[in-house]
Amino acid sequence: MSNITDLIKRSHLEKPKKINIKKINEKFSWIFEKDKNCIISPDSDGIMCALLMSKYLNWKVKGFYDGKVLLFQKDVIPKDCIFLDMEIAIKSIKSVGQHLIIPYQDVYDNFGSGVFENCLSPNQMRDYDKKFFRLKFPLATVHFLISILYHHFEIELSERAIYPLLFTDGLFNVLFSYPENVTDWFNFLNINSTNNPLNKFFYKDKNTITHIMKGMQEFFGKRDECGGNINIGRGDKLVISNKDGPKNINKKNNFYNINEENVENIIKFINIICNDFEWNFENNWAFDNLKMFKFEKDSLNSTDNNKKNLTKENVKNIYMKKIFSSAQTAGSTLEFTYLGNLGENSSLFY
Repeated sequence: MSNITDLIKRSHLEKPKKINIKKINEKFSWIFEKDKNCIISPDSDGIMCALLMSKYLNWKVKGFYDGKVLLFQKDVIPKDCIFLDMEIAIKSIKSVGQHLIIPYQDVYDNFGSGVFENCLSPNQMRDYDKKFFRLKFPLATVHFLISILYHHFEIELSERAIYPLLFTDGLFNVLFSYPENVTDWFNFLNINSTNNPLNKFFYKDKNTITHIMKGMQEFFGKRDECGGNINIGRGDKLVISNKDGPKNINKKNNFYNINEENVENIIKFINIICNDFEWNFENNWAFDNLKMFKFEKDSLNSTDNNKKNLTKENVKNIYMKKIFSSAQTAGSTLEFTYLGNLGENSSLFY
């Protein structure tokens, strides 16, 4: 196996080294449009993405999707919403995410039917597949969005915004675990340029290690005040499912409400983030009067004897069966969600 430095050199010879904003302007212009409805992943990254898009483009949160359960406000249709921090495998649905989603580019080209055509993904922008898994995007979706939006909007980030931005998707760990890859992506997104709003957090001397450690300790303490029980977890995620199916969801008058305690705790966490960003939170998110759609989740895993291997033939087969979303979560693992037999629900997604 090539060391990561050699792999980066190979990438620079074969793949794009810099983000192509012109291409985003042309192909994904919807990311700059105002007053859109969105459905988000119910974790810290999805929440920060929603807060960012709400502040600068007045987007509205109309639902949540965690890979197993989709909750959406009763008066919206999922296909008309933009999915944030989640890659959707339906070409007519717009989505933004940061996972590596195509294990084998040739298989996708021949059998994928362009399902990710409307998915804005940093890994897709560099044409990364399984061969470059060790170089996959190491940041969170919110960092990707900030590095796109500042080309059109004046993004202002407070000094304390560094703590939630380091917290989400464990970036504080990733920085020191994969420094070569992080640096390469910093260059790709122009974070090494003073024009990027993220630059001041990573290229200024005042952010010493001890300064950051103290700030992160305080952030973790505030985060822990938002949860702590078995149903809510740590408090930085809206828990809507577990391995057995939907969780913390109550049915009322043919619609669904997210458990009140779950909502109260996630709003506490949202307010902590907003306080650090110095943003206002307008609590008009869709937590009740929701419709629910449940999916079948599966995986290809070459290290699990109970799963099919992550081979080209098996990836081809899942494309043929139609999936709703997918993500390569490890070098030998592809997780995906089947659409299944939609029947009368087909109009929700097509």
